[in-house]
Amino acid sequence: MHFFASAAFASAAPVSVGVASANTSRTLPLLGFGTELVGQTTNDTGLLAAAAAAAGSAVGRYPGGTPSNYWDWSCEGDGCCTQKSVDIGKSGACTMQFGSAKPTPESWADFVRPSGAATIFDLNVVQTNASYQLAGLHAFASLGVPIERI
Repeated sequence: MHFFASAAFASAAPVSVGVASANTSRTLPLLGFGTELVGQTTNDTGLLAAAAAAAGSAVGRYPGGTPSNYWDWSCEGDGCCTQKSVDIGKSGACTMQFGSAKPTPESWADFVRPSGAATIFDLNVVQTNASYQLAGLHAFASLGVPIERI
């Protein structure tokens, strides 16, 4: 393979990159693969959860990285956006436009329960307050989702 950093270096000699087996194995990453699961469907009869577990995922993030900046864990109304996000035109990001159902606390609990995967909660500290986020954690805990990683 040959890679060039930019057009400015196009006249430079190419850099060759290769992969060689070292006959060593590494442990799978704790977070596994594709951990921003709220963009997927959590209502698929456990297929995605089983695939994540088979790939070595031991943790799923709720709601994920960037979504946590506008996410409302209660997922009321048409989506999972806070009212502030709806007001500034971000509602399309929270309506699960890719065909997946809203990952409410109930559906998230159903999703992670069969795999035994832990949850890292990414709290929305941008548009909500600590009391509201604590209420969300209590909602998840009441459904049997352990609150261990925030």
